Amino acid sequence: MRLLRRSIPAAVDYYGVDPDPEEPDSPGASYYGLLLYARYRALGLPAVVVDEGSPMPPEVGDQVVADFLAAKSDGLPDVEAAKELIRHLATFGFELDALRPVRVSPVKTAGFLLAYVPEVANLSDQAISAVPTVMEAWTEWVADQRKLPIEAVRTLRSELTEVLAEFAKAHRK
Repeated sequence: MRLLRRSIPAAVDYYGVDPDPEEPDSPGASYYGLLLYARYRALGLPAVVVDEGSPMPPEVGDQVVADFLAAKSDGLPDVEAAKELIRHLATFGFELDALRPVRVSPVKTAGFLLAYVPEVANLSDQAISAVPTVMEAWTEWVADQRKLPIEAVRTLRSELTEVLAEFAKAHRK
């Protein structure tokens, strides 16, 4: 819902649609209805909407961490660092995608690594060192969970490589 609310002013700025509140049949009113419907369908919004600022229930984070580690712990050099990072990924996803912490996109990955991690997460040195390995495993795992097409997975991997390069530059010591 936050994305929908924020998209309307952006659409008005971009398309120049100015609704007339006195005339419900104005082009702006029709456009907003179509915009909301299209965004709702594209986002697949859950039946339950989380209030802004609602914290993620601990059991949700525990379940995401457990599911991820059950599938991917063999390829991780530091499981404790992975747990720390996955919990932050779940929290970020929960706050961004309202009750759906297990989603992935190039924009979401960039937002997590380049904004959330430096501004919100207080990651240990071990977790920062584990970021490339864990993010690659996370991306692969979520793509499998969501049954994404191979083209989408290629795009995710390509974008992840670019974001990880930026992340590495920002975290060089």
